[in-house]
Amino acid sequence: MSERNMKEYTLAAASALTGISSPALAKRIHRGRLKARKADGGQASRWLLDETTVKNLMQEERPWLGRDDASSAKPAPSEKDMKEIGCLRSRLDAIREQIELMEENLENIRLNEKLLVDLIAAKVQLAEINAARTSGRKSTVVQSGGPHGSRPVTRLGGDLEPRRFVSVSEASRWLREEDHKPQAVPSNISQAARKGLNAYGYQWTYEPEEEVSEQSQEDSD
Repeated sequence: MSERNMKEYTLAAASALTGISSPALAKRIHRGRLKARKADGGQASRWLLDETTVKNLMQEERPWLGRDDASSAKPAPSEKDMKEIGCLRSRLDAIREQIELMEENLENIRLNEKLLVDLIAAKVQLAEINAARTSGRKSTVVQSGGPHGSRPVTRLGGDLEPRRFVSVSEASRWLREEDHKPQAVPSNISQAARKGLNAYGYQWTYEPEEEVSEQSQEDSD
């Protein structure tokens, strides 16, 4: 029998034969898990399932139906059992729907993660550009002692020896390039050094300003 001449069933008729509710059948169609076509006129509410699809559903949902061999046929469940099976199938459909929604949410979360990673990388690049533009004002920044100044900062903790960086910008660049922490930014290191906090797995501390001034004087001499 060709597909054009094959018998077709509405959702209501297919539901009566398979025991699957019409809404559950419609959800399977919308999710691409069930083959169907729209009725003539393109009405979304008039889905049609071909005979082969319905028979396959019947075998999956009601295997005791459609058997030609009477010796191998199993007795049909009672009406009470059918109701219980129907309730269990409804719960299964609901759980599957929750799983699909969670998978969609997970995809959205992964997309947001990628966007944030790209945004952080762009912000880091912009911070480096701004730092390069202001590098000519190093002495002024040191005297001001601002949060993004060029005061030397020391990294403590971890399995590494203490290391001195000439500025938080250099420290953040080391974290990104050598320590594989692409999210590192100078402002977080500066805040940790000023408040005695940890940042990116290390403790940070500023050198006293008087030591910085003495070192700057020695460099100038």
